[in-house]
Amino acid sequence: MARISGYSNYIQRRFTIYGKLGDTVYRRKRNGVRYSYLYQYKEKYQPTVLSRRSDAIARKAAGISNPRHTDYKSIINKIYYYTPYFVYAGEYKFTCNTFYKLREKGEYEIKRNGMGFIRQLAPRTKEAYSFASEGSYQLECWHNGKLYSEREVIMISAESELENVYNAWFDAHLEEILDLPEPDFVSLKRYPRCLKGTTYVRSMSGKAADNIYIYQGKQPDMMYSRGTASHEDNPQTHYFCLIYPNISGCWKEVSSDFLQAWQIYQTKWLDNHFKKSRKATGILHLWTSTVIRAAAELSFDLEYLAPDNWLPGIETLGDLVEAAGYLRYGVSDKVWEQRIM
Repeated sequence: MARISGYSNYIQRRFTIYGKLGDTVYRRKRNGVRYSYLYQYKEKYQPTVLSRRSDAIARKAAGISNPRHTDYKSIINKIYYYTPYFVYAGEYKFTCNTFYKLREKGEYEIKRNGMGFIRQLAPRTKEAYSFASEGSYQLECWHNGKLYSEREVIMISAESELENVYNAWFDAHLEEILDLPEPDFVSLKRYPRCLKGTTYVRSMSGKAADNIYIYQGKQPDMMYSRGTASHEDNPQTHYFCLIYPNISGCWKEVSSDFLQAWQIYQTKWLDNHFKKSRKATGILHLWTSTVIRAAAELSFDLEYLAPDNWLPGIETLGDLVEAAGYLRYGVSDKVWEQRIM
């Protein structure tokens, strides 16, 4: 792990730290008291029944709209709120800020299939519910005599495949929920991990340690730290290093007309994916990604890729883009039909 002993005293005096920096995590209690503790790495948990719901919703929303489009936020909010929770038999814990959309601590009445009970709840409170028999469970949250939020949990059989259940439900109800009004809940308060200037030194940037870099944020008094990652033991990295010379070698052999066509397509691709900036996906980066995705679709081993052993059946820009699963994004027929080699 990275250490910043030579800089820690200076940074702690000059800046307010939120989140992890080096081996230390800096936090703040609700009463404003600050504290810190040593960071301990924990492996990412395996997908759970509840996290797989979020994955299914994200996939469906991405197929309808683009996160950069203005209507995406409304679409994703509707899908998240109106989609039921499909679960297997067992006990589940739901955090009130995401499940009941609570934003304030107080007294709430929870009704489950008509039976109510009074609870003192806060946004971070976790409510545990168990489900033993198949069927639909309606959970209502009432506050000051008014219905605040309503959620549905549907227990399915152990033999059911969760992803297939969500896909079938979306096929039957997606258009219906998109016509419903957008849920009107106050957004969750965000606490970005950053360094914030508190003295006359408003910001700094550059290398803080062997593998820690500090970057300037959008606001003049905010900075962000990034650590370099080690991929020495990553098999995907080893495979990429093996095949990349083959991909770049083919790039050097493309025709000049294809190069112009690819530049046009990259511009269209960036307009639909990222804001244009110096750090946006480069022309060779997009080529590499597209070739890898197309090869996976064709079950072609890129260890044997070469200009004279090119992807089978891929002759034009359109062939390559379609095999990779990317969209056309309105490029002209002349660009779409441009031959690669």
